[in-house]
Amino acid sequence: MTELKTYLKPLRDKTAQLVTGGCCQWRGSSSYDSDVVIETPILRRKYSVEPPNSTPPIRYRQGQKNQNTKNMKEKTFLVRTYFRDETSFIDYFFQHDQIAILVDQEDEFKVWDKYVKENGSTEKKQFVDRWFNLQKSINENDVLILATYRDKSFAKIGKIKKGTQFTDFTKDPHYKIFQLEKKSVKTFELSDFPIFSSIIPSNVTISPIKKRAEVIRHIYHYDNLNNLSIELGNISEKLVELICIEWLRSDLAGENKIKYQLLLTGGNFANIDILGTTIKDKRLAAQVSDTNDKKTIELKINKLKNFKSDIKFLFCKDYINKESGITIIPLQKVWDDLMNNGYKKMLETLVRQ
Repeated sequence: MTELKTYLKPLRDKTAQLVTGGCCQWRGSSSYDSDVVIETPILRRKYSVEPPNSTPPIRYRQGQKNQNTKNMKEKTFLVRTYFRDETSFIDYFFQHDQIAILVDQEDEFKVWDKYVKENGSTEKKQFVDRWFNLQKSINENDVLILATYRDKSFAKIGKIKKGTQFTDFTKDPHYKIFQLEKKSVKTFELSDFPIFSSIIPSNVTISPIKKRAEVIRHIYHYDNLNNLSIELGNISEKLVELICIEWLRSDLAGENKIKYQLLLTGGNFANIDILGTTIKDKRLAAQVSDTNDKKTIELKINKLKNFKSDIKFLFCKDYINKESGITIIPLQKVWDDLMNNGYKKMLETLVRQ
């Protein structure tokens, strides 16, 4: 009980109304009540079990009223509506600018009741836990949602206003939904912004976006990336690998300059990201790590140690430990070297493409 009370803010205005909204997952959510189709381009099944009660305790339903959120950057979340049932409502949710999850399995009910009934359960289900984490964030501030939908080449970015509550989908209460603010939704082709290939993971339903959140904000506020800052943090992980390769193929790498690349980016070697032959005919292998997570970096180091090569580089952020036989090169150095030596236009294109 104590943990739950600190998790969500108490509701002081008991007359507050629930607001329809939407969220998404592999299997769980509710949808918007209206049958009016919104101007955006886009299904159903029956259940033998009762849907979980989706009315959370009052303390879940509202954040602090007096919190000043002006000039605060909106938190951003990815929500994927990817139900695997054959007759889902994905088209409906897409057309009505909603995000949704589907809660219809016994193990999911147990986790749902942990929040709604405060039963003290320690059960976990990532998409349910993150759904309530999303609600908590919305209780406190406006939130931007990057919404993707199964079998849709289009995605949406929309705002959920502070204080909005998720609701049951009237056509089937196993689905729980949040409604994106209709006047603000931006619908776009995913292929128009290649950076989303790294922002959108393939195996999660709901995820807070921290790295590259500015990309989401710029598309939402400006419809493009023309004003996005030209900095390392605003390119995708794949492009981070690309600039490291570009650095190695330039004079900036000195005697370690690569004259032949022996592995395509994303190739079949699990232990390395870059493989080439230098101008001194030395075999060079490199790992690229765009993370601050020390365990991930150390894992890449161990993979490099076990790989046969004359020269071994690790491109990473702030790792300062010295490793025998491995040269650590900060990613920011790579970026600055390129920026200051004739590659500014290239970096600008990578950020704003």
